[in-house]
Amino acid sequence: MIERAINVKLKKAEVIWVYTDVEPLSFNRGYFSVDMKFFVCVTLEVFCGVCNPVIVHGLTTYDKRVILYGSEGSSKVFSSKCSDVAENWKKTNLPNVAVEVVEPVALSARIAESDCCDCCCDCCCDCGSNNGNGCGCGCCPFPADICQCFGGDLVVDDDARQVLVTYGLFFIVRLERDTQLLIDAVDFCIPTQECPSATEESPCALFNEIRFPIDQFFPPQKPRENTCCNNSCGCC
Repeated sequence: MIERAINVKLKKAEVIWVYTDVEPLSFNRGYFSVDMKFFVCVTLEVFCGVCNPVIVHGLTTYDKRVILYGSEGSSKVFSSKCSDVAENWKKTNLPNVAVEVVEPVALSARIAESDCCDCCCDCCCDCGSNNGNGCGCGCCPFPADICQCFGGDLVVDDDARQVLVTYGLFFIVRLERDTQLLIDAVDFCIPTQECPSATEESPCALFNEIRFPIDQFFPPQKPRENTCCNNSCGCC
């Protein structure tokens, strides 16, 4: 479809997964390097002629590395809710990374000719088969869970024309750590005074004590600023 396209339009972009990896910095204690890979599903309108555009879905990735402070900690953590897998037993109090991201802003898309050399280096799979749809040996360059979002393996062909998309990302990265806090606690407080309430004997008396809600009838006004330069004008 892209080979016969004369123009493309980026219609929508959606983040489907963010892979994160946290590693401590050896030259600066307490700081951690956070590597992120964003998997973004893009929806394109492909124009092949005078007919209506065809909707095509694709996958793009974006890599980002940040350095954040997460304090120090080297203790081992054991819990009663343990797993049967031995690899999950080893838990520490190292911080965990959390990424909050909003939907990307679709900016532009254009068709680019392939700049792959004629040597056919078979960089998509180590088995030497590069047919564009995967070799069938499970060597897809993308995780299997990501491919399931598209209903199968993605078409990867370096010799074909490519679509270059541009989108904007807004995200927040933070390090989270379980800590122990001391919070003052007191016993249950039992009220000793009775709160007045409206009774059948004196409902009007209670109503008369309520202040008239002037602000509900008039919009709030901006308070006047003090324009006095000194205390000689008599302002206090």
